[in-house]
Amino acid sequence: GINWKLLNLQFEQGILQKISQDTEKAIIKMKRVLLGKIKSEEIDEDLIDVLLDFNIEKEELKKNILKKEIQNFYSGSKRAFSILSRLNLLNNIEMKTQIGSKTLLETIDYEDAPIDRIISFINKEWGEDFSILIENGKKVNALDSMQSLWG
Repeated sequence: GINWKLLNLQFEQGILQKISQDTEKAIIKMKRVLLGKIKSEEIDEDLIDVLLDFNIEKEELKKNILKKEIQNFYSGSKRAFSILSRLNLLNNIEMKTQIGSKTLLETIDYEDAPIDRIISFINKEWGEDFSILIENGKKVNALDSMQSLWG
């Protein structure tokens, strides 16, 4: 079975935190716009409460942000799959090559999830294990830093 104590849920926690923050920010903005239009002495308090009740919109916003985050992860993983499958092809024709995790994440323009999560998703989604293509170590980190300077 799964050892729940070893399961790293930082990625999921980050998404939930983003959903919460972005939703609250949007609701505050909508309330601010309406409050700016309301002259409180002319309108009943109960009506103001009804006008500023965005609970339905709040749930819709949460769903939309979650869908967007899932789509971003999927798209980033798909770009990683494209690069890694080509590197794998090079390895199959005896041109041994690997890529640093930082370089890959910067190349696919998605750094919200750790590389091992993306590799695991690719394995589950498309049945390809590209873990041997990810290079780690001090030498790679130095090369990653140099490559990132070149953009």
